[in-house]
Amino acid sequence: ISKAPKGKNVGLEIKGIHPYSRKAVQLTREAHKQDKKEKLKYEKALHLNLTGEKLQWFQNHLFFFYFYFCIIAGLQISVRFSNCSVC
Repeated sequence: ISKAPKGKNVGLEIKGIHPYSRKAVQLTREAHKQDKKEKLKYEKALHLNLTGEKLQWFQNHLFFFYFYFCIIAGLQISVRFSNCSVC
């Protein structure tokens, strides 16, 4: 005779879970937690992508012969950046 498998979720697929049970609340909480985690991961990746595009724009529009920027050159680049279509 083989032994029955042990574990938390054994037989739940067959039997089902009552919607107002503690187990249902726990599973719902875990599902919401996973959804939040995935949403935060997506938002962070989007934010980093936008930041990378902005940095790429600055890198492409810098003059290579400027090793040390004066305040006026920095302001001119900032104004060009604020007028660009990438932002």
